[in-house]
Amino acid sequence: MDEDEERRKRRREKNKVAAARCRNKKKERTDFLQRESERLEMVNSELKAQIEELRLERQQLMVMLNLHRPTCIVRTDSVKTPERSQDETQDHESPTQGQEQNSGEEWDTDLETGDAPKKRQNLPHSELYLQACQQTGTVPVSSFFHLVDEPNVNLNHYGVGPMGAKALAIALQFNTDITNLELEDNALQAQGTRYLMEMLQTNISIQSLNLSKNQLHLEGADIISKMLLDNYYIKSIKLSGNEFDDSAAKYFADTLKGDYVVKELDLSHNKFCEAGGEHLGHMLATNVGIEVLNLSWNHIRMRGAVALSAGLKLSCNPMTNARA
Repeated sequence: MDEDEERRKRRREKNKVAAARCRNKKKERTDFLQRESERLEMVNSELKAQIEELRLERQQLMVMLNLHRPTCIVRTDSVKTPERSQDETQDHESPTQGQEQNSGEEWDTDLETGDAPKKRQNLPHSELYLQACQQTGTVPVSSFFHLVDEPNVNLNHYGVGPMGAKALAIALQFNTDITNLELEDNALQAQGTRYLMEMLQTNISIQSLNLSKNQLHLEGADIISKMLLDNYYIKSIKLSGNEFDDSAAKYFADTLKGDYVVKELDLSHNKFCEAGGEHLGHMLATNVGIEVLNLSWNHIRMRGAVALSAGLKLSCNPMTNARA
């Protein structure tokens, strides 16, 4: 009995030593991971600070460029990057219907001619809008006069149309009061959207934009995605019910990869299918900004849904609301 008790005692001692050794290893591992986590958090904070500094620097340069552009003798559309040259080559090879109709338009100068922008800045917003309506031959939207100095402008369901959008764009170029612009169901089409996107190159106060149900189609998606490439102000954009297909999904996905500005994106009630879901899923894996995403009432099924789930799983962004 004494020998058995002695053996049990030795076993217990060995087990205690082994358990203590295991606890020490776990503690060392935990301490290492804690230090590594703190180091990475510090690096992450420094990178975020650098991004913010670069964003502010870019913002200042954009403002300087916009102020200089009206008097610049060098046309901005004559400066081509490799990406832009490739896009223009593709556009010439396979023009869309809207491009054939508007092939003579110059986006960069549609709203700005000569010294007009400087004069516009000194006009009251309501008077500027009236002049723009006269210039474009459109009927003014009476509600706009009551809202022009308010932060929220709701012009949903007013039948603004493409040329009415141009008049609004002229009036809003230098408006610093409006932060939320609602233009749902106004038959803007791609042409009207082009004017608004040009306006957003100058206007830096609008942060929320609703262009739902405006018959934008693929050409409109292309125009909006190009604007989002240089976007530093629009945090919420609603594009529901615009007949966007899988090709349009690719435009948005390519643009929003790595984007951190847009926080809310509504692409519901469109025509995205499997390929569209895959494009958007790949985008979500690298996007660091989107917190609210609405893809409901599309046609995304198995492959697309799997890709979206995988993208959400890989995303380092804490999305608060996702609907598909």
